[in-house]
Amino acid sequence: MLMTSHNRKTDPKVIGGKTQRKNNWVRSAKWAHVHPDEIFVERRDPGKGYKHVVSRRQVIAFLNLLPDWSEISHGLQGVILSEGGLGRDGWHGRGTVGVCAWERDLSITVTEIYRTEHVGILRMLDVDSERRDDQWVLKYTPQQATAFALMHVLLHELGHHHDRMTTRWQAAASRGEAYAERYANEYAPTIWERYQDAFGW
Repeated sequence: MLMTSHNRKTDPKVIGGKTQRKNNWVRSAKWAHVHPDEIFVERRDPGKGYKHVVSRRQVIAFLNLLPDWSEISHGLQGVILSEGGLGRDGWHGRGTVGVCAWERDLSITVTEIYRTEHVGILRMLDVDSERRDDQWVLKYTPQQATAFALMHVLLHELGHHHDRMTTRWQAAASRGEAYAERYANEYAPTIWERYQDAFGW
């Protein structure tokens, strides 16, 4: 998803093969279902002017909230806290999902279309917004940014992973953005109370 004034979307591609762990971390078939605490979480340099709004610890804590983890974790090797400035909020690749760093200023400018598509999660998190011409400025607090990254971006990318793993050949997330977005939007309300308890909302 874009972190700019354009329509924000996820990018299913892996740039320059960066989803691969530096030391061979591809799991064998016996790792198909693992406990959330065993998922590898890699934190990369966020890049100049960017910062990570979630930590490794928070990712693991969040994964522990997911009630159907055994299904979600099938084929999942790791979560990457990726660099910012790539024109997206997150990405997915074979066996990996990424959550990108945010600009240090947590006021994010988006289009009307983006705001409309995300109105449910924005209301859930009570994110303030201000209209400027034909765009909107979403004013996140640090707590809200963390929640959005986990409760929407990570869930969205896990939706792409689930899409891939539930197709016949597991070769591609063939049902696309609509599937991943619906997955995140339907999943988030079911764990909102758990999230609030776990993260001290």
